[in-house]
Amino acid sequence: GVQWVWGGGWLSELGYVDFAGSSLVHMVGAISALVAVSVCGPRVGKYPDYRCWRGIWRYVFSERNDSAWYQLPEAEVEKAVFTPIKACNNPVQLLFGTFLLLVGFLAFNPASTMATTFNTDLVSARTTVTTLIAAAAGAVSGIVWSMAARRGLKLRVPELTNSVLGGLVASCACCHVVPPVFMMLVGFVGGLLATATAVAMEYCQLDDTVGAVSVHGPPAIWGVLSVALFAQPHCQSDLRGLIFGGGDEAWKLLLTQITGILSLGAFAAMATYISVITIDLAIGFRCNRAHELIGLDFTEHGI
Repeated sequence: GVQWVWGGGWLSELGYVDFAGSSLVHMVGAISALVAVSVCGPRVGKYPDYRCWRGIWRYVFSERNDSAWYQLPEAEVEKAVFTPIKACNNPVQLLFGTFLLLVGFLAFNPASTMATTFNTDLVSARTTVTTLIAAAAGAVSGIVWSMAARRGLKLRVPELTNSVLGGLVASCACCHVVPPVFMMLVGFVGGLLATATAVAMEYCQLDDTVGAVSVHGPPAIWGVLSVALFAQPHCQSDLRGLIFGGGDEAWKLLLTQITGILSLGAFAAMATYISVITIDLAIGFRCNRAHELIGLDFTEHGI
């Protein structure tokens, strides 16, 4: 995928634009995580009414257990070691980790210029501003979502942090061409997509433990499409999006962006599925129930 876009490959020749890896890094990772989650199944006790894959899907996702295997422990010996699953064990650490990621994105996006000398310093400065704006807009969307969902002023930290990261992920593809005003929209929608996808994953009983699919999936796709929608010409770029009167060229760019999303997504899904199923058939993709209940820190690392 990297060769297709950044190595002069066929997507690059088509004119596909992904400045810092919304699709190449984040979307590919999200799709890989979705495939892995579908094969692995949820943590024991996560969904009390969980129903495992059935019919042909049982074979597609190599389901080896029945629904009871995933239920809350009933035996006394299992209850003694089982720790109930929480949405967030330590909000302070979660916020601090998000802050570290924000700092990382400031290296991730501006550093994609590969230099800060001569004319490239303008791109670095522009991407720094738009990245921070996207993060702030994502945070606002998380606050709005949390308040609206609970009809009150209390905020849930996971929703806030996921929205911030969703805004940052969306900014990666387009931070060099989208003007700051429209980057507020890109970040806000990216944050909403991250939170809404997390809710959808829970509804489908897909146990996305750290929000890899929700944060890195739809927001990344939105960021790639935003290039064709909101790109504004400036001294470092001639790209013009649909909003700024790009006309036929902008429509062509939008089609190219969609082609890249579908191609990279299909490749990621296929490669991950083959890898995961091969591991599952060879040595097993998931630990046994006893080890999971005791905890892998102890069974794998002795701590």
